[in-house]
Order: sequence, then structure tokens, then C-alpha cells
Amino acid sequence: ASHLLLDDVLLAPLDASLSLSEVYANKGQDASYRTSRLYSTQAPQSETLTSDVSSRIGASLLLLLPLSATSSATSTSNASSALPHMAVSRCELGLARPPTAAQINSALARPALRGFCLLRTLADSPFPQLTGRVFFDQGEQETQVVVRARVCGVPAGTRVPMKLHEYGDIRSLPSSLGAPLVEMGAIEIDNLGSGRYDEKALVGLSLNPLSASGSVIGRALALYNELEPDAVLAVCVIGAREPTDLSTVTAPCTPCTHSLQQQQSLYDVAEFYRVSWLSVWSLNLDLRKLDTGPLPGLSIYYAHPMKLGNGESPRSVAARFGMSHGQLQLLNPYTYSTITDLTEAAEGLVLCISPNWRLLHDRMGTDLCPVILSNRSSL
Repeated sequence: ASHLLLDDVLLAPLDASLSLSEVYANKGQDASYRTSRLYSTQAPQSETLTSDVSSRIGASLLLLLPLSATSSATSTSNASSALPHMAVSRCELGLARPPTAAQINSALARPALRGFCLLRTLADSPFPQLTGRVFFDQGEQETQVVVRARVCGVPAGTRVPMKLHEYGDIRSLPSSLGAPLVEMGAIEIDNLGSGRYDEKALVGLSLNPLSASGSVIGRALALYNELEPDAVLAVCVIGAREPTDLSTVTAPCTPCTHSLQQQQSLYDVAEFYRVSWLSVWSLNLDLRKLDTGPLPGLSIYYAHPMKLGNGESPRSVAARFGMSHGQLQLLNPYTYSTITDLTEAAEGLVLCISPNWRLLHDRMGTDLCPVILSNRSSL
């Protein structure tokens, strides 16, 4: 159990070293979290992963290939560590299903107060575009885990059952997963193709590996086809989340949309994003009646998605539509933090825009509402 087998990796055709890196499950693209273990075409078929395998359950593993094709397999330790790498595959280290019913898997997950799960679609899934992220946080009690999830790429109106399984073994689905520990209900896909599982608790399980009730870390989460109860659509192994990462939400499936929660109305959404309720109403033609009241589970546009063109920058677009930097940040909570320079051209970037009609002008800088602007001081 403390060895990593590379039998299924085609090393022979590669005249380069391979690096297997341990990361948190939500930090797969951040090189600063990697602790590399190097392998090469000259290496044996198996290498010791760790002397304490229980401390690695829930970690992510990345298979990295150096971008330089000229590195020699015999100079693995020197050349590989100095070269940039490209991730070619990843997985989370989960609990394996014992080969016989008489055996048990006594490996324990490492201590974690947060968990993360990146759903992977099966090759034969009827929804090949399905993607999803799942977050796990400690509840008010030790034996309570709060789950939040977002699922995209599934047709509107579909129900997707979700189950937490005994093992994190995805070699032979669904039998290798073991019995379902918790049937978590179904994720309902809304009118804009967004599925949300929000703040629902798993009672009787924990994120603490020493809890007598057992930990969710290292186990598998599977989405099923409601029409074929034994058909797995997507699966992931729950990994440990980086301790300082407090995020519990993910970007909506459709940019610039908001999933209405209990007791939320169109007016509430407009107030939250500090935009005109009339603008929000005009973006959602399906809401023929304005005073519809709360519509939980429905997704609506709160701003207009705009793809930046050649030479356009976030700052130039904000100025064109009369938006302040604060408004730009409020309307783009998932992309603003990724923008390093507001003045730099960002062709292809999608921004959420809500025009300030009093300050609006065209591409040439001409005011579109000159009468309003001329009397702005009196308004």
C-alpha cells in the first residue's frame, strides 16, 4: 500500500524525466505547493511513495513532464527541477477498496478542516461537458460536514443524484467505490444550466481522520444518471483543501448570472450588485411579471456579459460604460482578482457590465446622453 505503481504510464517512448508532485487538491496549478518526487525512463516500475501512507490520503498527485524535450533521463535530479513543467495528468490519493471482503483498509486521511473535490466526467457519459467543484467545511459539530457544490454542462431541468461512497477507488466503477455511505439527494439543473448544492450537511461524518465516525477525506463522490441508477456520470476523490483557502463558492456556469436563494427576489439581486432593477428586469425576458416574488432555484442575469475586443482593457471598458473600479469589482467577483493590470489589453476576457447611463459614451468618447450630462448637477 506504500508503493506507487507506474505500470500504466508509458515511460519508454519518453526521453525525458517525469515528476510526480504532491499538492493540495485545490492547488493543482500552483507550483509553490508542489513537493516533487522524480521518476525517469531509467527508474524501476515502482517507487516508495511514503513511509507513512496515512499522511498522504487526500493529497493530489500531478504527473509533470518537463517542457524541454532535450533533458536526459540520466540527469533527472538536476535538469528536471530547473525546467518548467507541464501537467499531463492528476488524481487525488483515495482509500483503496480491499481485494477481499475479509480485509479492511486501515489507512487514515491526514488532518484537514476543509476538503475539495474536482469532478471528472466519464468517457461514456451522456453529458461530456459536465464539470463540477465541491467544497467541504467543518460544521457546527465535529461529526458534521457542510457541502457546497456547483455543477455545469448538464441540460436544464435535469436531476443528478449524488452519493458519497465508502472508498476513493475509481479503478472499476461503480463496484470499486464500495457501498454508498450517504445518498446526498439530487442536484437540480436550473433554467440556465447551472446546478447548485448549497450548505447541506453530512451528519455522522467528519473531516477529522481520528473521529470514530470516519472522515470524508479520501472517499469518492459520484454523480449518477437518474434514468439509469447504476450509471456513473462523473466522479472525484475528496482531497484536502489548502488550510488558508476560505472560499466556498465557485463561478456560475453562465457568466454574470445569480442563482436565486430562498426569499431572494429580482429587487434583492439588483440591490446586492448595486444596479438598476430595471436593467436586471430587461436582461431577463422570461420574467414577464416584475413582482413575481422569490423564485429560489432560478438563475437570472444581473449584468450584461461582454467579451473584450482587440485593444480593449478593463479600464477602457469601465470608462466607456461609466463604471467605477468599485462597480467593476463588485460585478466581476470571480475574474477581478485575476486581472493584474486594468490598463492592459485583455482580448477575449468576459466582463459583466451594467452601464451608468449618466456617464455613458461611445468608442470615440462622445457622450451618449448629452442632455442628461448637461443637467447632471441639477439631478
